[in-house]
Amino acid sequence: MYINPKSKSIEEKIRLSYKWLECFEDKLKKCNEFSDLLKEYKKAILKSYKIMKHFGIIEICKSCAENTPGGSCCGKGIENWYDEYLLLTNLLLGIELPKKRFYSNGCLFLGPKGCTLLARHDFCINYLCFRIKNTLSSKQLNLLTATYGEEIFCYIKIEQLLKKIIID
Repeated sequence: MYINPKSKSIEEKIRLSYKWLECFEDKLKKCNEFSDLLKEYKKAILKSYKIMKHFGIIEICKSCAENTPGGSCCGKGIENWYDEYLLLTNLLLGIELPKKRFYSNGCLFLGPKGCTLLARHDFCINYLCFRIKNTLSSKQLNLLTATYGEEIFCYIKIEQLLKKIIID
């Protein structure tokens, strides 16, 4: 069953991702390749978060989101970059997608403790503002970007397999 992923609004994308979960969850759970990839991806995500926390990035981002007039890099509209596959991946990782915005000028997925998603858009993973860059040594930046690369590469494999299963 193929459902056209060319939805317009984030609300439509969220509805479609829940519909895909309903339609394809059993098939995905029975697919060993997908289950293994999802475990590998979650491990890569948790490694990224561990390094972000260790380097103080989570606190830097939290402070910026709360104290920057006009918003931060987690500003309103970023949620529109997310597609149904990334939202479905979050659902498969056990994340419930928010129904309303916590911060009026923030991304729909920004909550009081940071991003409410596990599977994040590559911009959200890769973007390092001047505050972060000025805080970290070059060795720390290299470790961080290598770790982010692992996370993004894992997601690319997940997305390719999701598309194959959903479209076929």
